[in-house]
Amino acid sequence: MSPNPCLSRTLVLCIVASMASSVAVAQGLCDPNNPIHNCPSSYCTATSPGTEGLEQVTDFGANEGNLKMFKYVPAGLPANAPLVMVLHACSQNAGTYARLSGWNDLADRFNFAILYPETKCENNAMCCFNWAGEFDDPPNLIRGQGENQTMIDMIDKMIADHDVNPERVYVTGFSGGGAQTNLLLATWPDRFEAGASQAGVPYYCTDLCDEVSSPCLSPGKDRSPQAWGDLVLNAYASVEGQMYEGRYPRISIWHGTVDSMVNKNNQREMMEQWTYVHGIDQTADISDTVKGHAHEEYQDSSGQTLVEVYTISGGQHGLAIDPGSGEDQCGSSGSYTSDRDICGAYYISRFFGLHGDVEDTPPSVRITNPVDQAQVNGLVTIIASATDFSKSLMPELES
Repeated sequence: MSPNPCLSRTLVLCIVASMASSVAVAQGLCDPNNPIHNCPSSYCTATSPGTEGLEQVTDFGANEGNLKMFKYVPAGLPANAPLVMVLHACSQNAGTYARLSGWNDLADRFNFAILYPETKCENNAMCCFNWAGEFDDPPNLIRGQGENQTMIDMIDKMIADHDVNPERVYVTGFSGGGAQTNLLLATWPDRFEAGASQAGVPYYCTDLCDEVSSPCLSPGKDRSPQAWGDLVLNAYASVEGQMYEGRYPRISIWHGTVDSMVNKNNQREMMEQWTYVHGIDQTADISDTVKGHAHEEYQDSSGQTLVEVYTISGGQHGLAIDPGSGEDQCGSSGSYTSDRDICGAYYISRFFGLHGDVEDTPPSVRITNPVDQAQVNGLVTIIASATDFSKSLMPELES
């Protein structure tokens, strides 16, 4: 075996990781008996999901990405239900992410299945998904190879076993999982309806391990919208031999204002990447606040939101959570969480259009014909528009 070109970089990362090892051990994240990639033996993410109600699946294909597969399927899940793939951060595992994020509770409430891929620490010194390739070897960034192919195989397994809707597959992740989310949306636009990246970086920021910490994580690479967008457009075309002719997935982008690990500049770069891919400009069509945090929507000419951006005021490098039993509350406090009174999983699942599957909030209905207080008789055509989160219906009724 040839010398690892990133060995020195790996050692540096592991030394940094070891400084947090006592905290990780206390939280049950580490296996002190599993030294890998020359990392200190005190730092390694355990691969057991604990008692989070996840079920491990082992027969899901060739697994060339060397990942583990866990799933959460609510009791009585109907056929044709949506599927959400949830991707953990570095130094996390599937069970930890499930417990902290609140996704399982939302699945029970809104009737969708969840797929939790989990990396193995032997794949990456920091127990991350290899969104920047593996030791200067870029296959993981290329459609149909490495980890991304394994994740697609997991989706196919869920479709076969649980009859989930292949047209309603979504992906979300935090930090390294957020970066992997961008990778999947870029390489497999034909398999995802939408995605959400929390504290991530744009697709193909680098395939060199020496560029991961800097400039990718901080201060972030500054490229033009076209330069970023072309990387996404070529991700499909370079493999399939033609440009992708379908609509690219919608995306929700989240970042904290005081994230000291992944610089907030990456939020702007991701917005520029995906607005270019969708052929829309970089000026927000809607700017408002949600639970006290800045929110922007970038729409096409028909008024459909294709890219949205949440900027979490005072948000650290952590999942946006809002523990409690309220309508829009979810998540639990723990390592790499940021309680800023807004639960990312709730608003992301709403962006995905998952709340419309259950009578959660009544739709907004507007009658446009006949006009308000008009006097009518005989046969009348009633025109109404109804909006239920991301779904719009405009039926014409006769009475």
